[in-house]
Amino acid sequence: MCGICANFTDDGELCDRCLDAGEIAKAVEAKSRAQGGSSDKYGQMLDEDIHNIQEPKKANLEASIEKREKLHMGIVICSVIFIGFRVATSLGSNALLNQQQINAQEVAIEQLNNCVGVFWNIAAELNAGRVPDESMSCTETNDPNIITRNGDEVIITHPHPDLHGYTEIYIASSNPVPMFVL
Repeated sequence: MCGICANFTDDGELCDRCLDAGEIAKAVEAKSRAQGGSSDKYGQMLDEDIHNIQEPKKANLEASIEKREKLHMGIVICSVIFIGFRVATSLGSNALLNQQQINAQEVAIEQLNNCVGVFWNIAAELNAGRVPDESMSCTETNDPNIITRNGDEVIITHPHPDLHGYTEIYIASSNPVPMFVL
């Protein structure tokens, strides 16, 4: 019997190949009984219920499905634990800031916003065709902005961009938009 018919023997419907094999088995059985030489083993095999033959295969199949389900569940549980650990550690690092550190970060953000405002004022001066005064500088440093002339182009650079965490802060008359380079 083929695998499909063996799994669906309760229906009593078999495919053509299995029907042909069943008819051949019945013909052989009829001939052997007519000759009277039917062996007991052969008769027992023909009379044996197909479910009894398939029971070990079904048990093995169910056991393998159960093992696979346990493996998948283990993988899901490990993944959830790993993700939970990563979320907890990444959120926990921000929660350890004390009030002084928070205040320092707020001051730094305010200074950066003021500096951005100064550079936008410089951009307005450049758009008007005027060279900005050196006094237009950010408040966190006492040094004036660095003004460089290259032909008709004027470039104004922040003297200490590292105070804001940048490698360069500048604005050019050819492109009057403040540029903050990390």
